[in-house]
Amino acid sequence: MLLAVLASILGGCSGVEKEPLPRAPAPIVRSKPAREANFSLSQRKLLEIISEQNRFFERSDRNTAMSKNDSVSLQRKIESLWSEYLIDNPRDADALIIYGKFLRSTGENSRAYAAFKKADSIDGEIAVVKQQMATYEAEEGIWREAYADMKKAVELEPDNPVYLTQLAQLILIFRQVMMNDGGYEQADLDGEMISCYARAAELQPDSVQAQRNYALAFYDVGKADWNAALEQWEKVLSMAELNLEKQTALTNKARVLIELNRDGEAEEVLESVTLPALLKAKMALISIVKKAKKEREKTDAAASAAPGKKLYSY
Repeated sequence: MLLAVLASILGGCSGVEKEPLPRAPAPIVRSKPAREANFSLSQRKLLEIISEQNRFFERSDRNTAMSKNDSVSLQRKIESLWSEYLIDNPRDADALIIYGKFLRSTGENSRAYAAFKKADSIDGEIAVVKQQMATYEAEEGIWREAYADMKKAVELEPDNPVYLTQLAQLILIFRQVMMNDGGYEQADLDGEMISCYARAAELQPDSVQAQRNYALAFYDVGKADWNAALEQWEKVLSMAELNLEKQTALTNKARVLIELNRDGEAEEVLESVTLPALLKAKMALISIVKKAKKEREKTDAAASAAPGKKLYSY
């Protein structure tokens, strides 16, 4: 399949955030013309299309002045090249993927979805196709198909952190309707979501964002493992470089300590939070600690007044 060769020259063609394919510094068609001689006629045509797409997106990326007429003209030229190519190569799944990404990047989302669906009908075991279909389906609220396709993408590429993160996000967005209309149990969905974030963080040990995503996920589940959450926020804190990042992590650490009924430690941590932007969150947490202290004092006073009666607080 040609997709592996073409992946390195798709720099300007994705138009999709979190694109898993790498961006090359320059298209092969220009930087290594000797390789083109080894390509078939259809492959040369495909490289020509990609070259035109790269030119189109490079001008956009550089914010080069391009009139609306010029933009429309170049886009129509690319569309014409694609139409010609796909008439001659209707079952080229790799080309359909590239075409679908081009359509997606130019705002033609429904047409892009049709291209991905066709690629999927040709080869139903391509992870990026499943991921692209799931993205569109999620945007359209088609949660059953989105969930199934995203799970399949993860199954096909279990070590792809982008797919893992997207599956976790999809579960969170549609969790309630999945429970109401799909019969799913929250504990099962929460477990899958946390596992996805945990694996994505494991695969990206140097990514602060991946570690933070995992740490924040504990707030979104019904029954959180707060000890695991504390450990994860400690990791985020150790990686934070900016003062805002460090103090935000400290604020979250204090919140988790409160969940663990370690209010004294939470108060000590909050003393280090001094940024005005975090003052509101800090005061809210201090208020929770104070309230908990008052409740304990009442419980202790009641226990002293009735020494023979055992009281339980939750």
